[in-house]
Amino acid sequence: MDAEIDSIRASIDRLGLDGGSVMRLRLGTPSDSEMVEFRRAAELKMRWAIARMRTGVSDDRVKGAVLLEEAREYDPENPLLAVIQASYLDMAGFRSNAVRALEAFDREQGVSDLIDLMRLRKHEREWKVSGEPEPLEKATRVADEIASRGGGWPEAPPWLRFERARLEFLQDSLDVATLDAQRVVAQIAQGAPPDTLTEFQARLLLGAIEVRNLEFARADSIFEGALTLGRQSAQTRELASMLAVPWDLWSFDEQAAYDRSLDRKEDVRRFWLSHDPILATTKVRELQVEYYRRAAEAWFALSGVDLSTPGPWTEPGRAMIRFGRPTLWRRLGARPLQGFAGGVLNYDVNQTWVFDYRMRTDAGLSRGEIVFQDVSGLLHFTTTDSLRGPGWPTYVYNLDFDGRAYHMNETASRFRDWDGRTRLVLSFDTLLPNYSIRYPLQGFYFDGTGSVETAILRKRQDDLWTPTNVLTVDLDSETSLTREREFRRRSGTAGITGVERGVYRIAALLRLRDERGRTVAIAVDNGEAIAIPGYGWRDLEASDLLLTAHTEGMIQDEIERKVRDDLVVFGPDPTKFEVVPRASNRFFQGEDLAFYLEVYNLDLRSEVAVADVTTTLQRLAPDGSVVYSVALTASSANLTKYKVSQWNIGRSLGLGELEPGDYNLVIEIFDRQARQRLEREAGFRIVTPDEMIDLYNWKRLEPPAASLVRP
Repeated sequence: MDAEIDSIRASIDRLGLDGGSVMRLRLGTPSDSEMVEFRRAAELKMRWAIARMRTGVSDDRVKGAVLLEEAREYDPENPLLAVIQASYLDMAGFRSNAVRALEAFDREQGVSDLIDLMRLRKHEREWKVSGEPEPLEKATRVADEIASRGGGWPEAPPWLRFERARLEFLQDSLDVATLDAQRVVAQIAQGAPPDTLTEFQARLLLGAIEVRNLEFARADSIFEGALTLGRQSAQTRELASMLAVPWDLWSFDEQAAYDRSLDRKEDVRRFWLSHDPILATTKVRELQVEYYRRAAEAWFALSGVDLSTPGPWTEPGRAMIRFGRPTLWRRLGARPLQGFAGGVLNYDVNQTWVFDYRMRTDAGLSRGEIVFQDVSGLLHFTTTDSLRGPGWPTYVYNLDFDGRAYHMNETASRFRDWDGRTRLVLSFDTLLPNYSIRYPLQGFYFDGTGSVETAILRKRQDDLWTPTNVLTVDLDSETSLTREREFRRRSGTAGITGVERGVYRIAALLRLRDERGRTVAIAVDNGEAIAIPGYGWRDLEASDLLLTAHTEGMIQDEIERKVRDDLVVFGPDPTKFEVVPRASNRFFQGEDLAFYLEVYNLDLRSEVAVADVTTTLQRLAPDGSVVYSVALTASSANLTKYKVSQWNIGRSLGLGELEPGDYNLVIEIFDRQARQRLEREAGFRIVTPDEMIDLYNWKRLEPPAASLVRP
């Protein structure tokens, strides 16, 4: 560096500027040749100042500031010098002085888009550091001033429109930010001057907004387009590379394996696939999409704070990538340095940030905080020791979904198909949000739609799960029940035939959308492994016990149906009635409960089937033991039929005034001819309205959109 400074000093000396030249400059009477030399001297002094400041030593920074002042005096009309001087003042902690220096340049030399853009960025940086709303409001006003000089926002160029989109995004005004970012992409596509950096950032912004809106598939497509664009320019390649390869999330072994890999793209794909948090969406890897979103948000929220390091590479940015946006970001100003309380090094740091997290994972709900402190005074925030403990994993996918996590119920019941393979009946239901719990007398009412994306996954020999069926089930059946409050249940069902033997899991993703089509609640259930052993044709067997909401249409005339020459069925025909499923096993007092069951392979010695069915209700203790059992004689039955080998049974039970608690419904079938017996059971719980309100988290529901308000 000394050699560089000596070279700069020698270049200035060769210009031949003396005291007389400086005096004429100050009097405003320099010659044209002297002005050329002064501009050259200003450039050299700017380089000299930057070289001085590079060391970070306070004396050199002060000398660098003096050199910048001299450079400004030599070339007062140069906006680049004004920008560099303001950046120095900002970096040194004199943020208000930096803004005033830029405003002074505007007054003295006339307004400039470059200077005003820097003013905007300084106000934005002040907001990022302090969290106070006023600097962000000032930044928005500066953007409006720039736009007004060019004919207003309809005529604004892409770079300026993106600045406003970014400011709106930081204020959580997502609708306005979306419109501006979309307009940026459209302007460039329609012939505006190419600007890869602006378009790349606009696409990142749109992708991040779609993730916040819980539209993961749309976000995935937008991010992939941004990555393709980002690889094409040196300005964006570093961030695009970070998005493409999650290097910071890997262990040393994973990093080494990636370095040795012959197919690195496939390795990255497998990494995301193996950690996929939502198995129902087979074409979208939500963990990867969330990683894109977190890196983008770190880029927008933290870039410009530490002038030496872009947002995702700062320690707060890396925490944001690992754990997402904090539930609460506390900016506390100066605080004692952690770890030295009461000691000789107990001094105040320049700034302290605290990221508070509320994270919902498969293990449950957890809370934690990460403390960042700026010891250097350069807004270089570092963690104290918060990320080094075992309580902080490498990466966490927050199933809280920004407070919109919801509850749904799912069941899969197995039946024998006519060809001997298995028929699955899938049942889904949920209670629609009741906003009156948290917002009484405000007229909020959910009148949107509900649907479930579901995937039937089969376990392969390599322990990976591969989809065999993917479908969407509309929750199009609604029932209402009033128990102090109104409880509206939406349910839907689907049947899948021809399921082969194997181990499966049923993954489901529920979405509740408002009248505008926006997701207001989401629930994820990746399912547990279930065996499909198939059905035989010899020994006594039965389907699963399917709970339904009622038996309308299920109780039919005692008819026999000949399905084929060797199979005669007695009882209700499931194709002749609509099953209203009860995926939920929680019932209110007095609700209807019904069940449907199929019994197979009744013994036909003497060509007559003789069988009994017994229904028993058990009250369970908290530890699962039986407190008492009651035989429900009204739901018991006997069968004596000629050549009937399958018995379909549908029954309704009146729950009456059963006390709240856990119960078990046991159905026993006894084949008298074969002397064989089997049982099927289904547990359920009688709940109070308050229990259901807590289960669905209605006391914490986010405020609904205006379109949900009934006229």
